[in-house]
Amino acid sequence: MLGEAARREVLEETGIDTEFLGIICFRHMLNYRYGCSDFYYICLMRPVNAEQPIKKCEQEIAACKWMDVSSTYELTG
Repeated sequence: MLGEAARREVLEETGIDTEFLGIICFRHMLNYRYGCSDFYYICLMRPVNAEQPIKKCEQEIAACKWMDVSSTYELTG
């Protein structure tokens, strides 16, 4: 179920059809916003076709681009 939800969200927000490979990590916070619990998952996904163009959802995403895994380390400082 989580894999299906992750795949659907990626498709809706980027236009990229993906395959769910697994969960990298997750967190659960109690009393997050409005006193509700919050679950946050980071999933490993693979594009079905690596040549698919990104079709960013303007209402949901500020920036979206293909990146090498090694270059993501630079984002965390």
